[in-house]
Amino acid sequence: TKHGGQSGAVFTPVSKARQQQAVKYLNGAILQTPDWLLKPEILSRLEPNSGSSRLLNTQKSVLRSLLDRSRRDRLQEHEASLGDKAYKLGELRADIRSGVFTELSSPSPKIDAHRRDLQRAYLELLNDRLNQAAPAPINIPGFSFPSPNAQDDQRGAIRADLKSLQSQLSAKLPVSKGASKAHLEDLKDQIAKILDPKFAAPNSASANAAARTRAKEEEACWPGIDPAYDE
Repeated sequence: TKHGGQSGAVFTPVSKARQQQAVKYLNGAILQTPDWLLKPEILSRLEPNSGSSRLLNTQKSVLRSLLDRSRRDRLQEHEASLGDKAYKLGELRADIRSGVFTELSSPSPKIDAHRRDLQRAYLELLNDRLNQAAPAPINIPGFSFPSPNAQDDQRGAIRADLKSLQSQLSAKLPVSKGASKAHLEDLKDQIAKILDPKFAAPNSASANAAARTRAKEEEACWPGIDPAYDE
């Protein structure tokens, strides 16, 4: 909560329970396919396609916002100062993963096309976090700016999450069929590539430009409002 006047504001982190409720809401309202947004009788009046691309772009935006570096840093600070009263970064990652891969809790997963798109997008985002090329250095005399990707303290935790997910996928393959089984096999292969250093993105000029663009997008998330604080 923000207290005091413009010059003497004091920021207090949003409670753990409220942050958990917010992520639970996003899991249910956005990451679980919102069928009410995909009604053919409505979409046919708006655009010539099914709306799948629009939905996936919205879901990607939510995932990027939830996992961006500025939020990571704030949650780590909250954990350091509040301990168990804080909504920890590991809890956030687990809640997101649970929402994206809800089907893995089923005895025989059936994953539709919209959810398959979302799950692939989730892995692409984690791949970006682990393997994106380091941004080109900023040349300012007397200052050194190491790669944010190399400094990321969450890299080990993300790798552990991916290995755990890989094990879940392996366990569900024998009880899956058809498109769902093919999808799970593909996800398992994608995780293996993400975890293999030889598949890391090359440090090229185009990759550097893309990394800088992503960093700007992350800094611009929720403009004017810090989502880890209540105002």
